Amino acid sequence: MSLFQALKDYENMMPKCQIIKQQQKIQQIISVKQNEIKYKMNQEIERQFSKKKFYIKIVI
Repeated sequence: MSLFQALKDYENMMPKCQIIKQQQKIQQIISVKQNEIKYKMNQEIERQFSKKKFYIKIVI
């Protein structure tokens, strides 16, 4: 393999590495957003539950 061919192969690999890194970043962002949504949903569920619990105490 010539040096020219080795450099050409390296250039062809670089974008693939960058694409993989971008995909990993995107996947990480998606994961963080999903966790934020789950957290907010759990907070809302807890808030609604507490509201109902408080209402039941008032009624009783």
